[in-house]
Amino acid sequence: MAEPDHIFVKPLPNLAFDNDPAAFPFFYITPSEHEKIIRKYYPEERGPITNVDPIGNSPVIIKKPPFDKKLDNTFIIHFTYGCDYTLKGVLTYGEIGEWRFDKRSYQDRPPPRNLTLPPPGVPESVVTLVKRVNEATANLPRWDDGL
Repeated sequence: MAEPDHIFVKPLPNLAFDNDPAAFPFFYITPSEHEKIIRKYYPEERGPITNVDPIGNSPVIIKKPPFDKKLDNTFIIHFTYGCDYTLKGVLTYGEIGEWRFDKRSYQDRPPPRNLTLPPPGVPESVVTLVKRVNEATANLPRWDDGL
């Protein structure tokens, strides 16, 4: 399963192995805060609520991929969070940075062509994300028309 805010960095192989589930952990998914709902699908005889992983529906493959700063063996960049950095390449998590790419900035219009690349020191995954968005927008006819 994938979402529109996923950038495939390279072809994704079938990573399925036995019965091991896979998903990306999300810090804002908190099963313990929703025990009544969770128990509808995960009865007490299955174990404590803490056994329920804080995962979303996407990406789902076979094992938890971590939050990667380097591409190494990365197959997907999921750009759900805003990328905010100082001009020195320091993450300003939770605050709008001097350099930023956030999909939420483009809720009513597509991003422009030729986004400015991040400053030096920003993780490779963020640089690749912006390069891939620029590559896509450069190759889509009538992109500037918002179609």
